[in-house]
Parts: sequence; C-alpha cells; structure tokens
Amino acid sequence: MKKTFEYDDKLPALPLPTLEHTLERYLDSVRAVVDDNEYANTKKVVERFAKGIGRELHEQLKTNIEKRQERNWLSKWWDEEIYLKWRLPIAPTISMTGFNCLVPPETDSQLTRICVHMYACALVFETIREERYPISYVGKHPLTMHQYKHFFNTCRIPHKGCDELMSVFRTVSEDPRRPPTHVVVMRNGHMFMFDLYESNKLLTPPEILKRLEDIVQQSDQSPGLGLGALT
Repeated sequence: MKKTFEYDDKLPALPLPTLEHTLERYLDSVRAVVDDNEYANTKKVVERFAKGIGRELHEQLKTNIEKRQERNWLSKWWDEEIYLKWRLPIAPTISMTGFNCLVPPETDSQLTRICVHMYACALVFETIREERYPISYVGKHPLTMHQYKHFFNTCRIPHKGCDELMSVFRTVSEDPRRPPTHVVVMRNGHMFMFDLYESNKLLTPPEILKRLEDIVQQSDQSPGLGLGALT
C-alpha cells in the first residue's frame, strides 16, 4: 500500500495556464448566467483586457512564479485571499470538514453524537499520521495530499488584515513523538480541555462521553466569561 504522502515530492509543479486559456474558461462560465447582449459586452471587455493590461499582469505573474520557485503558485494566494483574510464567521460559512452522517440525528443525545465524532476524528488523525490514509486519484493520476497535514494540530492566528496558519502536525516518519492530542470544548461561556489519549491509548467513546458529561455538569453551574468571542 502506498503511503499517504508518497507522491507529494514527485508530482509536477502546478502549471500556469496561458492567458488565452484562462479567458476562454471565464467566458464559458459567464455564458450560462448572462443574456446575449451581456455576453457580447463581456466578450468585448475580455478582448480589450487580453490586448492590454491582461497581458502585462500575466507576465508579472509568470515572473513572480519563476522567482519564488513554488510547486503550487496558487496555494498561498488561495489560502490568504479565500480563507485567512475572511472576516465573517468561519464555522458556519467555510467549514470544510464534518462527520454528521456517523450517527443518525434521532440516536440518543447530542453528547453521544459528539463523542463518536471525536473518536472518529482521532482515528483519522492516526491514519494520516501513520500515512495509511488512501491517496486521492483522478483516474490513474495521484493528487497531492499536502493539505491533509493541516487537518489536525493547526490553528489560525489572528492578525490585522490577514491571519496566519500555524501547524505542528508531523507524521510518524517525520517525528515519532506524538503531537498534541487534546481537544478544546466551549460551553456556556466556559472553555475546557482534555486529552483524547491516556497512556498512549485512544479513549473509547464511552470514556469521551463521560468527560463531556462532566463538562456539561460543570458549565451548567454558572455562565462563563465568554472568552470564545475573542478568538
């Protein structure tokens, strides 16, 4: 079985499309949402762009890519512009992961569902860390798995204008020492933390459930300071 990140250093760098190809794709996407007159006007604007500032901007982008020698010239821009500069609530708008289908909604309580969620996340954590997570393919062509290293042990540090991602995740081959395995639970204005492992062994769902029940009991005694509003 191939290791999760086995191909990452072997894949070719992301190519920069030609300006003509990019503009053709843009016109194709626009065609479905505009009428004939709007499309004709848009096409004229695109043609002027291609003959003027568009060519200059494309050459600048090409030069910057050659200088930086990045394998994926789009990655940094995408992370910053689409995610790290986002100033609206993150969880309900651009959250990218979830396991809502693991337990049917009618099964027991919210605590039961979240303890199974945590347990499942920990199993995924172990699978990625040990590089047993299957590689994604398009046909016979493998895709980079680099972003899977940001699923865990990664936090977003606030800054003015653009935030920063910091990750301490390491695979076993990179560092045999286990990275942080705690979880943070916010409830009723309180923040709690507990580790999902004891003596290097993953807690069972009932053990996780017991800790969550303790958190509910403690947080119900009085409202907290609401520190989560500052993060």
